[in-house]
Amino acid sequence: MSSDFEQLKRLTLTRQSLKAFCGKKLESGVLEEILGYALRTPTSMNLQPYRVIVVRDEDVKQQLATCMSEHNAPKVLNAGASLIVCSDMDSTRCVEDFGRYAYPEDWKQKTKRMMTYSSLKYYRNTLCNVLFGWVLDLTNSILRLFRPSTSRITMQAWTNQQAAFLIQNICILADAKGISSLIMNGYDEEELCRVFHIPCRFHVSAVVALGYKSPDYVQFMQPRFGFEKMVFDSVWNKAFAN
Repeated sequence: MSSDFEQLKRLTLTRQSLKAFCGKKLESGVLEEILGYALRTPTSMNLQPYRVIVVRDEDVKQQLATCMSEHNAPKVLNAGASLIVCSDMDSTRCVEDFGRYAYPEDWKQKTKRMMTYSSLKYYRNTLCNVLFGWVLDLTNSILRLFRPSTSRITMQAWTNQQAAFLIQNICILADAKGISSLIMNGYDEEELCRVFHIPCRFHVSAVVALGYKSPDYVQFMQPRFGFEKMVFDSVWNKAFAN
């Protein structure tokens, strides 16, 4: 058990985003193993509201590069593989998909409570955004002139949160295999959805490049805030005590 913790500790301490890949392909079977275990990621109500498009072929990499920002295009071209992580913004469809898979004989009854909750949350959220979203955005924009103010909660925010859990596990598992990673948000989402035929109910949460370090790239450890600045004991700003 101690050995498992030490290995995970080493990975979390040494893992860094890689900004320059060498173009080497990933070894056969490695990507399937990484993604297979990453899909065990815990999610809200176990809905697993995401899908992943794997880009490996050179011609498809070129298509992906046209959707990326100028800064990120070389990264997907030289990565061993890139993952387009798509998050599902329709919670009711998520519940139905999961129910049909987990309880094929009696999915409606088994997921009745989940469906009621997700439907209420989804349609209430959608209605509020359509009718009052602009009012809330305007109010928050004015408030931000005087004090910090949170944005309104949306299905996109919820599903991005779920996808973030998956992405983090992908990066840690890849690092355990000696494969570096880079999480990117610099892309034209509308173009990505068009080129890769992504259904309109899905949102692109991130593009994750996986691969090996370019030999001439020098990597530096980035600083992290100290424990005392980030962790409090019982109340805000109270120093954590062992």
